[in-house]
Amino acid sequence: MMEIPKFITVPSQRFRRARSESFRLSIYLNSLSIYLILALALVACASPASPAVSPTSSSAPAETEATVEPAKASKTPAKTTGTQMEPQPTATLAPVTETPSTASAPLTSKEPFITADGLRLRFDSWAPENLWFAYWLGESEENLVSLAFANVDSGETCQYEDVKAQDLGSGRVVWQEDGSAIAILNREGKAIGGVPCEAFAPVDNVSLPNPYTRVDLSPDGRHLAERIILELEEQAFHTELRVTEVGTGRTIVSVPYIDSPHFVYGGPRWLNDELYLIGMTVDKGILYYSVSDDRVSNVFPDLLGLAMNDEQNVSTIGVQADPTFGEYHILLGMSDQGALLFHSELDQTEELHFYPGSFADGSGGWRSFSPDGKWLLFLSDTPVGNGEMDYWLRAVDPPSSAPVKIADQASSGGLSSNGQLMAFFRQGTVLIVSFPEGRLLSRWQAPNYWLDRLWWSPDGSRLVTYGSHMESGQEALFVIEP
Repeated sequence: MMEIPKFITVPSQRFRRARSESFRLSIYLNSLSIYLILALALVACASPASPAVSPTSSSAPAETEATVEPAKASKTPAKTTGTQMEPQPTATLAPVTETPSTASAPLTSKEPFITADGLRLRFDSWAPENLWFAYWLGESEENLVSLAFANVDSGETCQYEDVKAQDLGSGRVVWQEDGSAIAILNREGKAIGGVPCEAFAPVDNVSLPNPYTRVDLSPDGRHLAERIILELEEQAFHTELRVTEVGTGRTIVSVPYIDSPHFVYGGPRWLNDELYLIGMTVDKGILYYSVSDDRVSNVFPDLLGLAMNDEQNVSTIGVQADPTFGEYHILLGMSDQGALLFHSELDQTEELHFYPGSFADGSGGWRSFSPDGKWLLFLSDTPVGNGEMDYWLRAVDPPSSAPVKIADQASSGGLSSNGQLMAFFRQGTVLIVSFPEGRLLSRWQAPNYWLDRLWWSPDGSRLVTYGSHMESGQEALFVIEP
């Protein structure tokens, strides 16, 4: 692998102007931060959520017309300073590799909480009070499936044979504040609701988010950005970005572009009051819109000060934004070349050896940065080459912070909802690691089952993990209390 500089410093006058204006606005308009983010859940691209469990009823214990201006070549060549260092452990973050100091972490066995004899299952969601979870059961992924619930305290389970979703990937449960649940049975919005393991009744007037539109309000509440998918053409989404003034309702920009389902993590979102990241496009590169300049242009030459042709190597984009100060970070995964990390507050870009990983959450969400915006997760190939990876944690700031290995020969299971624990899978077992210290706390196995996905409860006190029997293929759910 070629030597990669630790960071590159590239001044950007356009960015500095936008950032300073944004900062002043945020001081005056302070906490009008509102995000109206509707989930981009395109049916054509959605993959079924991970399996869920539970047989029949029982009680086992148990996201003015304008044209895109061509980007101008950066007048300031990228300056390279510093020397790339190999990742080293630090005194504050101890690496988790099963050395003698951590090998003594207990390996605890778990029995199935729910088994699906001869059935397929899919975990749906946890209830807000952390006691119930919902799942779906059916004979196959394509056939009708029924709704089921389980109580992790009492062990009570129940299956609603007459509550059917059209297939394993279509039904979903929306929990209410009073502890009841609404089960949406198809993409047309047919729904039924009630208290888990009690009688359910039809629910009328259920409104579903429009999967073809994403709406975002700027942090200062002055502008509304709408990303509208106009037409689906195989893997190409003909899309329009429309930004309007909230006070007048006037459209200030309308930009057409072609999107792709593979770019779902590349935006769109507000970086601050002035800058809106459109993200990766098929036909126009990686775009952003500046309210103060009233201009749509490309991220690489304008914000990063790098060559336009470098955009073609970007595979993923992650963003961390602070609406109060108008500062943000952009993480760009580069195919076979590690990653770029842009620090807006310093107007500085780092090139990193590692490829970015992701902090998954219990609802299937994906983010490059930890929820508090302070940490990045990276991964690298293991010497063993068995498909699993080594995982490294790094502070976002300051630049050149040293990465520390927190798990080796593993795959990520996700960060707990309270941000205190992180789970990994290694060879079919579950590892629980403290976050961000990276201390191995416990290891969990299910005899004769291969565990490979999990969902944290809202308070982070429990998780449900899915396993399949290594001989029969029987699917099951396990409840772990880390």
